[in-house]
Amino acid sequence: GMTGDGRGSVYVADGKQIWRIDKDGKASVFAKTDGTVHGLAVGPDGRLFAAEPDQKCVVLLDVDGKEVSKSEGDAIRDLVVSKQGTIYGTLADGNSVYRFREGKKRPAAEGIASPGALAMWSDGGTLVVSDASDKYLYAFRVQKDGELDAKDRYYPLWTRPKQPSDCAGLALDAVGRVYATSREGVQVFDPTGRLSGILIAPERAALGGVAFGGAELDRLYVACGGKVYVRKMLAKGVKAGEQKGA
Repeated sequence: GMTGDGRGSVYVADGKQIWRIDKDGKASVFAKTDGTVHGLAVGPDGRLFAAEPDQKCVVLLDVDGKEVSKSEGDAIRDLVVSKQGTIYGTLADGNSVYRFREGKKRPAAEGIASPGALAMWSDGGTLVVSDASDKYLYAFRVQKDGELDAKDRYYPLWTRPKQPSDCAGLALDAVGRVYATSREGVQVFDPTGRLSGILIAPERAALGGVAFGGAELDRLYVACGGKVYVRKMLAKGVKAGEQKGA
């Protein structure tokens, strides 16, 4: 449960509350929730979507952390929001990616054993989906109507023999590199899907979400062992408003 807003702030799910780390690195409680928050995503207008799978709802919060609306009925675990307001999400007990729009749900992609974290290319044309039980990140083409097709094992994660990737978080930078948390650390892929390198985990503990933040969007935040670590990067995250298309 971690996401950046493209303006320098990073949001972190912590049980029944959400923290905000501002562009200067100061952390404060942004909102408290009725259920345990898992997935977080920022919409094109800067508002925050928080998935509470145990409550089977997604809460929409404004920039001040106040609840604007609540969508109920589905145990969404992870999600991402397109510029057009379409939500793509995975369910706590499913093997599909669903598309949610105007209160309606429909399967958008099936056949992924343990779908988890999602991310979208800045041009809006490709959706990346992790599979925690496998060694690949899947890429799907996003059509103009929001449907997904052209499923491809685009990013091959480095894993030890007979071990899953345990990928739990995804982020993209301004030039299209993908950052994926895994058992081995944060694996970085170039836009062609080739593994560029692995950032070693800051401690011997499971990695969670990952996101870019900071005043220049050059700080990479990662959740590990119940803490949030930050690393200064040469790469920069995607600025708010630079996402185009679907």
